[in-house]
Amino acid sequence: MLHLVLAVVLMVQKTAISSQQLAISQVKSNSRFLGMARNDNYLMRAAEGGHGPTHERQQLALSTQQSVKTKAKAEPPGAQTPADKAPPPVEVNPIEADEHRIGDSWHYIRVNSKAAQIYTGVSVETVVDTTGSVVSTTGWLHPVIKVPPGIIAQAEALVRGLHYKPFERHGHPVTARLYEFVQLLPPELKPLRHVPFPHVKDWKSVKITLKRTECYGECPAYSIEVHGDGSVLYEGESDVAFTGKHRGLISRDNVIELVRQFEQADFYSLRAEYKGGVTDNSTKVASIAIDGRGKQVTDYVGLETGMPLAVSELEDTIDRLANSARWTQGNAETLAALEGEHWDFKSTEAADALARVARYGNADVVRDLVSAGVTVNGQNDSENATLVQAATQGDAIMLRTLLEAGAGTNAPNLANAVVAAAGSGKVDALRVLLSAGGNIKSRDDLNRTALMAAATSGSPAIVEEVLKSHPDVNAKTSCDSGCDGSTALLQVAITNFYNVTREDVLDVMHLLLQAGADVNARDQHGNTPLILSVMFNADLVPALLEAGADVNAHNDEGKTAFDKADDEDTKKMLRKAAASN
Repeated sequence: MLHLVLAVVLMVQKTAISSQQLAISQVKSNSRFLGMARNDNYLMRAAEGGHGPTHERQQLALSTQQSVKTKAKAEPPGAQTPADKAPPPVEVNPIEADEHRIGDSWHYIRVNSKAAQIYTGVSVETVVDTTGSVVSTTGWLHPVIKVPPGIIAQAEALVRGLHYKPFERHGHPVTARLYEFVQLLPPELKPLRHVPFPHVKDWKSVKITLKRTECYGECPAYSIEVHGDGSVLYEGESDVAFTGKHRGLISRDNVIELVRQFEQADFYSLRAEYKGGVTDNSTKVASIAIDGRGKQVTDYVGLETGMPLAVSELEDTIDRLANSARWTQGNAETLAALEGEHWDFKSTEAADALARVARYGNADVVRDLVSAGVTVNGQNDSENATLVQAATQGDAIMLRTLLEAGAGTNAPNLANAVVAAAGSGKVDALRVLLSAGGNIKSRDDLNRTALMAAATSGSPAIVEEVLKSHPDVNAKTSCDSGCDGSTALLQVAITNFYNVTREDVLDVMHLLLQAGADVNARDQHGNTPLILSVMFNADLVPALLEAGADVNAHNDEGKTAFDKADDEDTKKMLRKAAASN
């Protein structure tokens, strides 16, 4: 996951700094180029994560992958001279990196030091050659974090051991640059005493449960209960495709394997809870009961407090072997499971579920449900239409399925979907909606235009596509309340960019400027793109200055870009620009 990050170098006191403050500091200072966050609350949420592929862990990885960009890097030993220097590596975005990485995407080092505070880690710029081998690594850690000697070198060595499927451009292999994150974890907490794992005498007595709670953000909240006879009870609460109670079955082999995994984790010897000192995360609670002997373990940001990795892996194993995904997202077994419990495919509940499947699932599950008779004009919990959810994903196949079933007959939904598809950055999705009668000049319920949404996707291709219709590039959001009077360029200056490269976002900005975007446009608070960029996307500043941004412009608070800048390099740049005027 590369994205452009907030240009803030925090002056962090080396004493009395909390774990959360340090996490925010690391995210901000690591994040040289992305307007990732508009406030510390967002950074707090980005810094708070669970293990592996969970939502919060992805956000943390995203927020740190750009850190090395801002550091001056010496040429590696044996570097070529300018005369024979090979083309520079192609920067790849985090999604492409994930698709090409062979093996786990989460890396960690246990550190016997106070350095292993919550959510700290080493950001590693990684260069991958045309065969997929790592040829160069450069690690960086926030200077306030004191680590034993050699930790950065260990992180670099770990990343050098990774391998990727070769990256290509125009059908030819290329050298690529991407960013990995190696988390620093504290030493593993050993059991206080060993408790023997019980031998199963009566398989009917076996009960295994897993509960995941809500978080401040979007985390799947549900519970799953597996019995020794293979029966499964699921209850979805929020941020899942299917809410309420659903039943299913798994094989006896899966039940036996689940029990074996609990035994391997030495589950009965584990501590009752592992809790980190942060807020707003999802809590995971796993339990097992065998012949009346029960054990429950609570995991709240447990890995960052020394919880054994086996606990987090066990949580994922419960989900995998119980096939939670048939309800949390939807998969190839969803339709059969719903038919097995005689689910009413014609109900309002089913229509609402389809909207959530469009948000959390895939085109195959949407097709299965539509074929089973679910209406396509249902709403999800946020009252967004199914068509809009599919457009937000940018899934052209899903959109075709829904449109063929009549989802495009609601004009407001179609207008919202057009803007959402532009925001997804997927040209194919936008074209599907336009061919079905959508209007490229539509505005959504937030009064955004397709160009605004396209610009904030960070995709030059989708911006070019929208610009073909010659929209008003300086159109502003305007509504009774809650709108900030932003143009597309102003929104680029403050947007949280994920899964795109710095070059992509700069290209988007240049496309807007070439199309006539006002480099000194103002929002309702008098902020210009330059003022906003120094706060949120500092690496946009040179291009804005070159395009004629007024360095002396004041907002309604009387503040200039220089007044808002926290980064010394940016301040120097602004001083120079002001002196030349």
